[in-house]
Amino acid sequence: MKTSIFSDKIRKIYSYFLIIMLHQIQSFSIINSFYLYKQNLNQIKLVIKGRGTQSIINPNFANKQNIIVYNNREIASSNSQLSLEFDINTIILKFSSVISTCNSMFLSCSKITEIDLTNFDSSRVNNIDYMFKGCTSLKSIKFGNFKTWRLDIMEYVFQNCESLKSLDLSSFDTSSVTDFHYMFSGCKSLKSLDLSNFRTSRCICTFYMFYDCASLTSINFGNFDTSQVTLMHYMFYNCKKLISLDLSSFDTSSLTNLEYMFYGCEKLEYINFKKARLSTAKIQVYSNMSLEYQMILYFVLIILKHPY
Repeated sequence: MKTSIFSDKIRKIYSYFLIIMLHQIQSFSIINSFYLYKQNLNQIKLVIKGRGTQSIINPNFANKQNIIVYNNREIASSNSQLSLEFDINTIILKFSSVISTCNSMFLSCSKITEIDLTNFDSSRVNNIDYMFKGCTSLKSIKFGNFKTWRLDIMEYVFQNCESLKSLDLSSFDTSSVTDFHYMFSGCKSLKSLDLSNFRTSRCICTFYMFYDCASLTSINFGNFDTSQVTLMHYMFYNCKKLISLDLSSFDTSSLTNLEYMFYGCEKLEYINFKKARLSTAKIQVYSNMSLEYQMILYFVLIILKHPY
């Protein structure tokens, strides 16, 4: 009988080694497949229905398991920001109590196209700064009865929401808000805005508010009170499609800076300021030209073009 080169013991060692190697190769393949699958997923819609377990589901991948879970504690520790670095199928938000801050909540969630906050309990929300900033694919936001009466600042809320064409902000209570700077800046697809319900008697800053809203054709300011506003520079900068503005509610008695306020408004032909309180007493001087002179010159040109 011929003796085998390998003893039984050595054979077993080799067998174990091959099993381990095969398992590693298989695992590596699975991991890679999952990574590629994960990269190909798409966020479609985010719906928040209130307390309890909430979810967003891409209907095309409803039966797939690719889930990220956040609870109140995690949301608070991440400054309410959903750090979505990868495309995903489902987000589950576990709200065991009412959320108080939405600061940066959806910051740079560039894949989300719809957000429905209709039933979100916003009764304690005191901060929405940067809430939707950088949501470049976002086309629709449903606010329902979203409560904002606790807010005193609304800066950068919708900045660079490049795909938004309209916004219903009729539920917003802005009576305590002091700062709107950069609120809609970079909303390149936004066509119209109705701010007639905005109460702004405490507002002091509107600079860059509509900066680069290149598709904006109309803004309804209603009774927009600017009597306390000191800074309006770059407010309508590059609003290329604005043809007319009704600023009859404006009061510039506190204004110190209107630099480049209407720069790039190449189609703007008419500004209604019949009832506006126009004062240049506090306008500062920059470069070689007084901004007071800039404003007066601008209004004179408008009057000459469209006399009352």
